[in-house]
Amino acid sequence: MLRYLRLYPWFVTQNLQGKVEYKLDFWLGVFGSLMMQASGVAFIWVVFTRIPDLNGWSFYQVAFIYGLAALPKGLTEFFFDGVWYLTHMVRLGELDRLLVRPLDPLYHLLANNIETHGLGHLVVGGLVMAEASRQLGLSWDAARLAYLGLAMLCGALIYLSINLCTACQVFWTTEGRGMTMMLPYSFSEFAKFPITIYPRLLQAIITWALPFAFTSFFPAAHILGQEGWRAFAYLLPLVTTAFLAIAYSLWRWGLNSYQGVGT
Repeated sequence: MLRYLRLYPWFVTQNLQGKVEYKLDFWLGVFGSLMMQASGVAFIWVVFTRIPDLNGWSFYQVAFIYGLAALPKGLTEFFFDGVWYLTHMVRLGELDRLLVRPLDPLYHLLANNIETHGLGHLVVGGLVMAEASRQLGLSWDAARLAYLGLAMLCGALIYLSINLCTACQVFWTTEGRGMTMMLPYSFSEFAKFPITIYPRLLQAIITWALPFAFTSFFPAAHILGQEGWRAFAYLLPLVTTAFLAIAYSLWRWGLNSYQGVGT
């Protein structure tokens, strides 16, 4: 474990140097993610110009949830975006070269692919949360700050788990990018708003099947002091651990089934 921790900063540094080398691509990626998040905030503002609240949630409460949703997503895209390359590596046989290296191939897959556009999500998410907190008069004591850090870490790991689970189908189908994109980037959009506005079936899906509600809504409701959601907020580490275990087990199963591409 210590070996992995010592090597990781080197991998990140090498990746960042490679990304920054192409300055236009680097800044376009960051700018694009900034605009994506900013357009989402603008959409919420337009909605609230027409209605006083969203099923009992005020504009700044919804903005707080939206901002918190962007933080783990940004961490995932920055640190764990390598999962997106699994389909490409399996289909072209490039995964084989990771299997002969003296480190866990999943570690190589993640550490070798840093995506800087995640920085845009982190910046906008942080700014939106800060302004919403100020407008709501939220006091950031040590307990809230500690839970926010936990929520960001667990949320990023939940995203990683779901991405990895959907990507692993490539071991059996040699396809998978479409489904990998559909699940995280369609269902994760529901995590940006209070889940109470959705039908009960959808609430159940994004709570237990694809637990995106644990990446934003439940932690945000807890930090905001909303009653009725504390138990879900405390389940966050347990849900994260469970989905990580499922994802890693599926990864090991797929890796043991992998026979190369025959070239």
